[in-house]
Amino acid sequence: MKSARAEREKEGLQPTDLNQLIQLIKPENAEAGVVKVAAKHSLAQDLPFFVVEKPERHERFIIFNITKDSKTQNNEIQLPYIGEVIDTFRRAHREEKGTLLIPLRQCRGYLELPLFFGKARKEHIVLVEVDLATQTMRTHDSQGGLVRWTAYPDAMEGVSEAQNLEYKYKGYGVQKDHHACGYYVYDYILARLQRGKDFDLGRVFVNPKITKKEYLKSCGLNPQSEAKQDDDNLSDSGSDLSLR
Repeated sequence: MKSARAEREKEGLQPTDLNQLIQLIKPENAEAGVVKVAAKHSLAQDLPFFVVEKPERHERFIIFNITKDSKTQNNEIQLPYIGEVIDTFRRAHREEKGTLLIPLRQCRGYLELPLFFGKARKEHIVLVEVDLATQTMRTHDSQGGLVRWTAYPDAMEGVSEAQNLEYKYKGYGVQKDHHACGYYVYDYILARLQRGKDFDLGRVFVNPKITKKEYLKSCGLNPQSEAKQDDDNLSDSGSDLSLR
């Protein structure tokens, strides 16, 4: 039987895969920028973001590349720490009232164990949503209550407290495998853009039999050439959302 780690490495989206998919939904001539991050928590020097406007719904989304929940530099060394990203962005954009959509790699140790206990390290991706208009933060997790049931400390509780944001963890319990979390996170972003802030992300469902190659192709990303799709209407493109 294939191990959970082997399954993730073969069929799961890696951070670079997810970042490539995120670029597919960047509108032409989109407002964009970078968050400058220090070298304290990672080797990443800046994190790109872009804006998607939905004037018909009076909504504005700021979409980021993937971050991590660990402050340890050599843990997912290429990813910036989400707490620093949110704090730095808010300081530089004090009048912003849009909604931040930030993929998050959960990569710290279970039970706060040191990372040299190899199997104690979590490898999972969730979506963090920060509504700056309502001063709220939500974590959307396709696997459900695993943050608490597996004794994995939720780093976003501390981040939200530091940012004076009301916080809620939402676990949907629809992912039953070890690799589809990245697919769900990307579809969560698409659902927000296509259906709005009030849409219940718990209705998003990913076919558990889909392979990584099939998923990337459905999104318009050729796994061999990594070529961008021809459709210019990128903010409404991507995989076809399956809903429960």
